[in-house]
Amino acid sequence: MKRQRRVSRRSARAWAAVLAAAMLLAGCGSQNPGTAENPGQDTEATEQGSSFQPRVGSKVPDAFLEKEEDEVNAKAKGFTYDEENMDYRLVWSDEFDEDGLPDESKWSYELGANGWGNHELQNYTDHNAEIRDGKLVIELRKDAETGEYTSARMVTKGKGSWKYGKIEVCAKLPAGLGTWPAIWMMPEKDTYGSWPKSGEIDICEHVGYDQGVIHSTIHTGAYNHTKNTQKYNTKWLGSCSEEFHVYGLEWLPDKLIVSVDGEPYFTYKPTDYVVNPTEQEWPYDQEMFLILNIAFGGDWGGARGIDETLESASMEVDYVRVYQSPQVSYMEREDRVAEDPFLKADGKVLRDGKGTGELVQLKGTNVGGYLLQEFWMTVTNYATGVNAEDDVYRVLTERFGEEKVMELVTLYQDNYFTESDFDYCKELGMNCLRLPIWYRNLVDENGEFYEDCWDRIDWFTEQAAQRNMYVILDMHGAPGSQNGSDHSGHDGGDHKMEASEFFFGDEETVKANQELYYKIWEAMADHYKDNPWVAGYDLLNEPYCTYRYNTGLGDAVLHKLVWDVYDEAYRRIRAIDPDHVIIMEATWDPVDLPDPALYGWENVMYEYHNYLYDDYDNAAGNQVTNMQKKLNAIRTANYNVPSYLGEFALFNNLDAWDEGVKAINESGVSWTTWTYKVISEYGNWGVRNQKDWKVNLLTYDYDAIANAWSQVGDSEANTGLAQVLTPYYKMIDLEAR
Repeated sequence: MKRQRRVSRRSARAWAAVLAAAMLLAGCGSQNPGTAENPGQDTEATEQGSSFQPRVGSKVPDAFLEKEEDEVNAKAKGFTYDEENMDYRLVWSDEFDEDGLPDESKWSYELGANGWGNHELQNYTDHNAEIRDGKLVIELRKDAETGEYTSARMVTKGKGSWKYGKIEVCAKLPAGLGTWPAIWMMPEKDTYGSWPKSGEIDICEHVGYDQGVIHSTIHTGAYNHTKNTQKYNTKWLGSCSEEFHVYGLEWLPDKLIVSVDGEPYFTYKPTDYVVNPTEQEWPYDQEMFLILNIAFGGDWGGARGIDETLESASMEVDYVRVYQSPQVSYMEREDRVAEDPFLKADGKVLRDGKGTGELVQLKGTNVGGYLLQEFWMTVTNYATGVNAEDDVYRVLTERFGEEKVMELVTLYQDNYFTESDFDYCKELGMNCLRLPIWYRNLVDENGEFYEDCWDRIDWFTEQAAQRNMYVILDMHGAPGSQNGSDHSGHDGGDHKMEASEFFFGDEETVKANQELYYKIWEAMADHYKDNPWVAGYDLLNEPYCTYRYNTGLGDAVLHKLVWDVYDEAYRRIRAIDPDHVIIMEATWDPVDLPDPALYGWENVMYEYHNYLYDDYDNAAGNQVTNMQKKLNAIRTANYNVPSYLGEFALFNNLDAWDEGVKAINESGVSWTTWTYKVISEYGNWGVRNQKDWKVNLLTYDYDAIANAWSQVGDSEANTGLAQVLTPYYKMIDLEAR
């Protein structure tokens, strides 16, 4: 990574498909639900003797819509999502499989006999609900001696609340004059004030005197029954008390859609009534919880009297399921330990269980500056002739001797990244760390492996594994340098191409450097082939880098040089390790990588980096635009491999970070920011910031260098960037699209 450089998802299940599967599995809602009604059109009742008339809150013609000058604070406007491909995922459910009392981790009871604001007759208790034969049974009972009516009002408040998503309740409703069952939602907090200002969503209500007619209603500050302005619709469902039906709500950021057995019959969209809705029309941008209850009597249930001979009536519930889509809802990833965390590619995604288990979207950061210093971001300063890691070894060896230089390097690395740093990464929600490695971390100047060459990387991967975090092993600096830039461990100044002796220069030198590179990867593969927490082998960081477009060589030549190296490394690794993902990096775009089928590559992941320096503060909005271009290019290339944004930064503007990372995350691409830690001067390049000790290797004595390098672990959280990244780190893993 560097300060100067040029820089499909699977279709979601349709709602009807989800519903059909639920019906088959649970035996719910398979009956003919009756005739669907079109809200806003009057039709006659389909059951003789019913008082049913379909009804809906009036939609106002555009010419009469309320006008507002300012849209800044308008609610339910400006949202973008693909309604046909929401990728809904089950986030909460109760299948009521075990007979007995309801699950107290999911349900509580609201108790009392205070009329509940509607002069209702029942006393709500905690003993009128139980699970029998795989169904939740909420029972209204009349006490034979006292004549008291008891019932249950079950709520998920404090245990399950959601903002946006789909709710399914598979239920059979009670019958009987005076009964008033309801499936509905109320706000977890009264953000906009007490009822009705913070909203109410009635997914389904039924009153016994109007048997077979179901109602859906919303209540807000502007629209509620006390003003007779509530918005609602009704539907004839003659079998509602004889058969199970699925009562559904799809709650989107700008509208509510209520359905029965997958057929919508009521939609509330506040912009149908006002130009710029406020919380008065749309309080539905806060979390709400679910309520299941049977009331008896009251202003509505008892409007035509009650059946005083009724001894009991029950609402049976087969299941309750809540789905959410990452397009519109924040959905946190479950912190689970996979039975087999070993990752392999499955088409365009990674899955654990060697490619057969759960989807895994890698999300984390790079641990740059740790095993390979880049002086712009670390406490060591550039000086005359000191520009990269190889200069550290050369200068310190000349000044203090080989033994002392290894003491200092060890001191630096021991302190730079510690167990507390792993804890912080885990706290933020990361599940992956990319570890940049310089070839000299493993071999000496003669290309011979150190006896303890794996100790530090072993420790790093073990610490990550203890926290359920993957590690990508990244060849950041290859023998001879693959790009002549400081981040490869060797800097060629104004002659970076000539300094890239991994690719260019004397033929024998290039051949020897590449052979040592293959030798290192063979040893790496042999050492880590059975380690499930190694996410993959990142073959070569940023080949060519800054001079990619001014070599004088055509794309075909440059592509062949890199692709041949990738192919040889692939074949040597595969001879030893058939299972780990092999990561191949583009400089800079998908066109710089081949169709993997051309080489017969399998279980590979393609990597991209993205930096735009021309709009550092995002004044022109180009940071996000540039990121979108990269993501669009990845989609257009359509390689049947997982994609990985291995390095990127969105620089100074936190809003750009938020919007850019949101786009990356929703694309399903795996991603790691650059980087974990930088000196404070470079702020948002790092998740943490540290003091710049300005160590001059030419003038500082041994003790001064040791003092500074012993404190490289001291850093402060970059709280602004951390707050932006954390929700995306913790969000559920998404499929590539």
